[in-house]
Amino acid sequence: MHQTKIKWFYLFLMFLTAINFVKAQETYPATESPRFSTDGKQFIFTSTVWQKLNNAGKKLSGAVALMKTDGTNFRLVTKNVNGINDRDASLSPDGKKIVFRRVVLDKNASESGGDIYIVNADGSGLKPLSNHTANETFPEFSVDGKSVIFVRETIAGINSPYNGELVSVNLQDFKEQILIAKEFRVKQAIPIPTGRGGFLIACAEIDGNGKPLPKGSMLAVASPAGELNPKAFMKLPMPDEKLQIDRIVASFATTETAFYVAASEDGWFGESHAFKMTSKESKTLKGLYNGVRYYMSLSPDGKQNVIGTTYPTDTLIVSEFAADNFAGKETRIMIKR
Repeated sequence: MHQTKIKWFYLFLMFLTAINFVKAQETYPATESPRFSTDGKQFIFTSTVWQKLNNAGKKLSGAVALMKTDGTNFRLVTKNVNGINDRDASLSPDGKKIVFRRVVLDKNASESGGDIYIVNADGSGLKPLSNHTANETFPEFSVDGKSVIFVRETIAGINSPYNGELVSVNLQDFKEQILIAKEFRVKQAIPIPTGRGGFLIACAEIDGNGKPLPKGSMLAVASPAGELNPKAFMKLPMPDEKLQIDRIVASFATTETAFYVAASEDGWFGESHAFKMTSKESKTLKGLYNGVRYYMSLSPDGKQNVIGTTYPTDTLIVSEFAADNFAGKETRIMIKR
């Protein structure tokens, strides 16, 4: 009788263990780093898989995904592979190719490191564009789609938290070129679809001779060859704060081009300020919150902003954008798998 009780006790323990194991294996889908396509008809984003761990969660993987803005025609471009997160994807102007940042989660739980990859929109032709020990981020196609730019970033110390150089890869011969040296502390660059097809750059302040200064952050326009004009720089509207730019987006559809900037104090991770900057004015934005650099992605007409979310699952949230306030009316777009 005593042995029978022991047997049932161990069976009960095995049952509890099995239940906990099943709970630990429970997963759910989420979305991150979404963007509008250049024609505004599609979203490109990361479709993530999370594991439930008590009241928290652990990201298992992320795959590049495309779908129409009404939630239909969802399809994975890359595969969900445990330990790999494909994020910060950008669609080429003709919609045929995608560049993205691949992070190995097991080696980089904070996702502060990554390499740049390119793939056809149908999932074929996956190819690395870089293989470097530094963190490579913010990949973008040039306006003509013939090259890809990204930032190669290294930590430089608490008072200068990054050294970033702007890198370009020619998609004809896949040769790499450094457009802007790391001393300029480039944080991000986005293509400008007007003029000569240059780039808007977030970088360190420079003096009248075009030399970088070891403080602050500015917006600048660079030529396709990486030439910077020190007279065309735009300073952040809070000169007494030691701020660095973490994220920039732009609206080129209005009568006047507007740039939107998320910034934080030097050496601090998490945004504390956001601004709208034009040639006429700079003003503080409302309706933003910490971590905002991952939640700024405007539609081509500049009237909507899209963000990803872990809850509700399989959802993108699109909010109306009134030029100086991101806290407009929200619409939740469920993915129709």
